[in-house]
Amino acid sequence: KLCVHGESLKTMNSSFSAEFWESMFRFIQSGVTIQQPITIALQSYRKYGWQRYVSGLKHRAEFNEIEDLVVFSSKVSHRATLWKQRNVGQGPYLAVHFRAGRMLDRINKINNATFLVEWAKLCIRNISATIALIQASSLANVGVPIFLATDLRHDGMRGGEFPATWAMRGALRKVRKLVFAEFKNALSLPASDAQALNRYDPMTAASVLDMAICAKADYFVSMEDSFSRLVSQDRRRQGMMSEIFKCIEPPGFEGLLK
Repeated sequence: KLCVHGESLKTMNSSFSAEFWESMFRFIQSGVTIQQPITIALQSYRKYGWQRYVSGLKHRAEFNEIEDLVVFSSKVSHRATLWKQRNVGQGPYLAVHFRAGRMLDRINKINNATFLVEWAKLCIRNISATIALIQASSLANVGVPIFLATDLRHDGMRGGEFPATWAMRGALRKVRKLVFAEFKNALSLPASDAQALNRYDPMTAASVLDMAICAKADYFVSMEDSFSRLVSQDRRRQGMMSEIFKCIEPPGFEGLLK
C-alpha cells in the first residue's frame, strides 16, 4: 500500500504540484505488476497524476480494472464517517457532484462566457431532474438531505482552472450563484475538516473528503469526470449504484469546442 499525505511532502520540501503527482504515479507504474499490485490509499487528490497513472496502466492489457487498486485512506474514511454522523446521523442522504472547472478550462480557449452559463443551466436541470426521479421512485417523494460536492467551494479553482478574462470571471460568478440557488439548503464540507486532514494542502484534502462523503451516500448523482469515476468505482465495491451523465454542450453551442 502507498499512502501519500502533505506532512511528509513538507518534510521533503516538495509540494502537491501536478508535476509531483505525475512523477509519483510514473514511479508506481514502473513497478506495478499483476502479480504484485500496489494499492494506493488516497489522502489527497490531484487528477493530473491519477489520469496519467490510469491511462498508462490501461495500455497494459492485464490492468483493465486498475481503479480497484485505489481506495481512500483510513483517515479519510474515518473523517467522512464523522461528517455523516454529525450531519445526517443514521438517516439516508443524497450526494451531488457539480464541477465547473473542467468546462471552464475548455471554454476559456474560445472566450465565450454565455456558453459557460448556458452549459451550467443545462447541467443543473439534468441533476435536478435526476434527483426528482430518485425521490419519486426510491424515496416516496420524501425529501432527504443533499450533500453538494463542488469545485466552487474551498478554492477548488486553484487546481489549475482559472477564468481567462473578465467576461469569463463574471460568467463563473453567475454559475456559482445558479448552483447555490438550486441547492441552497445543501450540506457541505466545512473548511475546517479539510484543514484538519491536511493543513499543508487543504484544497486537495477537500477533494478527497468530498469523494469519500459521496461514496458513503445512499444516492449519488454526478456529471461524468475523473471525480465521479473514482467515487462510482468505490460505490460499486460496496454494491451501491451511481447516476452518472455526460454534461453536454447546450443547444445553440454545438461544435464550438471542437
